[in-house]
Amino acid sequence: MVSSSELERLARGGLQAVPGDRLADLAVWCRDRGELTGDARFSSWRHARSIDAWRQEHEEMGGVPAAVLDEIDREVRNLLPAIIELESPADAASLARVLRERVQGQLLGPHDW
Repeated sequence: MVSSSELERLARGGLQAVPGDRLADLAVWCRDRGELTGDARFSSWRHARSIDAWRQEHEEMGGVPAAVLDEIDREVRNLLPAIIELESPADAASLARVLRERVQGQLLGPHDW
């Protein structure tokens, strides 16, 4: 069962702290949490599922370059802690959008590297 502690683990430890197959579960938890609370900071991170799918797709083609994963990891560790801790849901949602856009900007196809 996924909980807020798993999201906090991701924020502190980055992608290495949450096994790849758990990212999809965490994304579903975030979506559900956002829908239940109306707090869009969680809904924005539901796109973690796309990171998991992207990694799996690229494993079939030789893997993801370490530099790309490092950059995604850096963005997660830099922004996710503040997203979780901000008191204002609106401020947190704005920052979550920045994180989502930065991460999705890294999710290139293997032919784009």
